[in-house]
Amino acid sequence: MQRVLSGDHVGFSGGTYYGPVTGMAEHHHHGPAPTATAALPVRPAAFTGRDAAVEQLLTALGPGTGPDGEPVLISAVAGLGGIGKTALAVHTAHAARERGWFPGGALFVDLRGYDSARTTADQAVLSLLRALGVRDADVPATPADQYALYRSQLAGREPVLVVLDNVSDPAQVEPLLPGEGRHRVLLTSRDTLDWLPTRLVRLDELAPDAAVALVERLLRNTDPDDDRAAREPDALRELCALCGHLPLALLVTTAQLRRRRRRPVSALVEELREAQDLLGTLSHGTGGARDLRSVFDVSCARLGPDQRRLFRLLGQAPVNDVSTRTAAVLTDLTESAVLRLLEDLDSASLVTPSADGTRWRMHDLVRAHALGIGRGDLPTERDNDVARARLLAHYARHARAADVQWRASRSALPDGDLFDGREAALAWLDAERAGLVGATAWTDRPGCAEHVVAVGLSLSGYLQQRRYLGDAAAVTRAAREAAVRCGDRMHEGSALTHHANALMKLDRRAEAIVASQQAVAIYTELRVPHGVATASCAVGNALYDLRRFGEALTAFTGARRVFAELGDQDGVANTWNGEGLVLAALGRHRDAKKAFLQARSIYADQGNPLWEGITWHNLATALGDLGQVGAALTAFRRAVALLVEVDDWYRVAETHLNVATLVAAVGRDGDAAVAWTAAAGAYDRAGAPDAAAACRRRAADTTGRHDDTRG
Repeated sequence: MQRVLSGDHVGFSGGTYYGPVTGMAEHHHHGPAPTATAALPVRPAAFTGRDAAVEQLLTALGPGTGPDGEPVLISAVAGLGGIGKTALAVHTAHAARERGWFPGGALFVDLRGYDSARTTADQAVLSLLRALGVRDADVPATPADQYALYRSQLAGREPVLVVLDNVSDPAQVEPLLPGEGRHRVLLTSRDTLDWLPTRLVRLDELAPDAAVALVERLLRNTDPDDDRAAREPDALRELCALCGHLPLALLVTTAQLRRRRRRPVSALVEELREAQDLLGTLSHGTGGARDLRSVFDVSCARLGPDQRRLFRLLGQAPVNDVSTRTAAVLTDLTESAVLRLLEDLDSASLVTPSADGTRWRMHDLVRAHALGIGRGDLPTERDNDVARARLLAHYARHARAADVQWRASRSALPDGDLFDGREAALAWLDAERAGLVGATAWTDRPGCAEHVVAVGLSLSGYLQQRRYLGDAAAVTRAAREAAVRCGDRMHEGSALTHHANALMKLDRRAEAIVASQQAVAIYTELRVPHGVATASCAVGNALYDLRRFGEALTAFTGARRVFAELGDQDGVANTWNGEGLVLAALGRHRDAKKAFLQARSIYADQGNPLWEGITWHNLATALGDLGQVGAALTAFRRAVALLVEVDDWYRVAETHLNVATLVAAVGRDGDAAVAWTAAAGAYDRAGAPDAAAACRRRAADTTGRHDDTRG
């Protein structure tokens, strides 16, 4: 209700006020005017997952001082719309009151900074004066005098907490700041409020467990007998993930579950998973009150045109986490220019920077919103297509250069204009891996197919080296599809060969043979002997894993002759290594030893530490099979040194495992325990904690046996 009480009073509109903040009825007061200094909104139900943020705010709001000896007068909670800022502020305000820190009371005003008719400071000060017990007749006529009276009222009180919710502009806040240092102000905003000297707490989405706990509590609050969360824990976890662990989205989906009390959680999960319009589906039935798209639209509407374009194009990126350089490529701007725009999006809580400020993450639901901007508008879609093609061309150029650098031999490291050596190339691949892999899905996008081929083929070896085997299979399959789309038979054969190698490592041997045989057929048709030999090696590897040793040996020896005729020493070494594996499997350990020695010698001459290390490992295994334990251990040590040099920690771990097996077989349990422990450390470095734990258990068991025999 809105009313101008007399010619001397200013009406106010907009905002949801709690306590004495809505319109006033005209009547005469007898005695003191009523106050409303305990008018905080009700504490949020099922509040969870924000312990650290609550502690930060309480530390700032407390009666102590900040690190510089001065009190923290203004605290602010910033974050994306729907992230739970108001819930955190209200919960913390209640907690601070319960601790007795604000005996003068707590005031709350929703400034509606992101609504079309936001509440001004001039409107808010009237509600604050009334909450402080000032009669209408005693309110001065001018805003300046009203602010002065407001500060005077606070000056005469014990500590008061002023909570100003949904602030979007400094003009809404600055006149409302108390003049006394014993009072505290707590703000919430979608912006980072750089223009105020605040202690800032930035909110991110909830942790997965906290999101699950929130939904479960909300369901139980409505119906204590609702046990769907307990019956469908996996479905509930996926539901929370589809909501991006965003509190507003979780509240909306919980409301949908409450309306569908007889339907399982999995039904809603399936609906969201298949939704073409995820934001629309999440918001279904909210009546607009909690429409996620509207929440995000308000934030976007406050952006300038350059910021809006960047926001839209970030939605076109293959992943929700991009580097500053990637953002520059998408927008066709310099890094310094795009950095300023990214900082604007950060201030609006639409992206979150990494700790070092080099990468920028967009919440999944925000990205879904950005992805839908301009859909159906031809100029916008054309700009999106051009941006994607530009990014993929950038990826292709860098992936090719990185592939050359990380594979480079020590003796002939190529000069690189993009990467300063192997480590820099690997660092870039590690940082951009998700985006590179995701971009290979753009096979059917305008101007992208040729670049998908280049990216897929350039990533194959790196992904297999790092054990991202599913990704390796995906990018090589995409490269093959893109090559077919381009009518590029040569690269189709190459993609099939790479795909076969990835399938082999995934134990999909039958598929690997089919892919490699298709590659052989293409190269034979094109009369490319090197391609035939390379694909034949892939056939040999698949046949070896299928224990078809005779056929595998034929494939390797035939390929070796071709590589020798072409003068490809790496190819010759690869086939010697393959032959050695087959011969060892056939029990011909002396012949296997000779083959591995041939391969090792070539790799050493070529300065190829990765494959030299692999061959030392294979040679050590053959020596162990021949009973030459000392020589085998020496070879294993050499393999470890080389594999550590190239950061291949999986193979380092496997080498230590073979050492443990070898020494345990000859009764050296103490040495075996040491090797198991070393394997565990290598698996830790490789990011394989389960394998590391298993190795530590084996080490403990072996140590126990060793101690028993000594005792």
